[in-house]
Amino acid sequence: MAARTKTATARPSATTARTALVVAGMHRSGTSAMARLLSLAGGVLPGNIIQPGPDNPTGFWEPADMVGLNDRILASVGSRWDDVFAHRVGPAVWERRAEHLNEARAFIDDGYAVATAAVLKDPRASLMIRFWDEALKAEGRRPVYVIMVRHPLEVAASVMARGDASEATAVMAWAAYMLAVERDTRGLDRLFVDYDDLLGDWRSVLARVRTASGDALPTLGAEAEAEIDGFLSSDQRHYRAGDADLAARGDLWSGALTTLSWMRAAAKG
Repeated sequence: MAARTKTATARPSATTARTALVVAGMHRSGTSAMARLLSLAGGVLPGNIIQPGPDNPTGFWEPADMVGLNDRILASVGSRWDDVFAHRVGPAVWERRAEHLNEARAFIDDGYAVATAAVLKDPRASLMIRFWDEALKAEGRRPVYVIMVRHPLEVAASVMARGDASEATAVMAWAAYMLAVERDTRGLDRLFVDYDDLLGDWRSVLARVRTASGDALPTLGAEAEAEIDGFLSSDQRHYRAGDADLAARGDLWSGALTTLSWMRAAAKG
């Protein structure tokens, strides 16, 4: 999307701002499933959504414009989506935010217009939370961060199936994403969601999102419930791993197990 100039405006108060439900977390952590759940529950996705692929036949539910912008931002600070040191990215992006803020604001303005509850999903945004927080608030949005937690060995298996990275790289990148998004959303409206909980009891998860967002989503009708039931299924889950599996892997970074315990604790409140 071509960059478009935006005139700076004062941030509205939290009581008047429209909501932005920002789905965050590492790639292959259930972010796509969460984004689709939120859209079926009444949240608004923008146009130009990336089409489903063999590795994600039920859809990615992420806007190509946002992905393209995030890729360029990462490249501008010498990083990319699978950076195992991605926790360093946020401060570097913040220092250069003026170079990309207008484009981010134009994307938000064009993609969501007057939608009450916007749904934004691109895992890369997890590495630049402060940047997107600034852009959303400048466009009159109150961001609420929905952070997906999934076992890193399951994430790595899914990443490897696509041929995108090695297992060791995927596990370290997962930890970098999770540590970065936890650090950068402190003090902001957020909730952590375990992928198992999403597939096992999406109604409880959606109730938590509604509470965290101040009931930004409309009341769910029977037709929407049936569509969500048909979309979310344990059949979508192709990989399973437990804590013992990770603890036994002396060839992988030991800090991943500690990070997982922190994130699961956060998902339990």
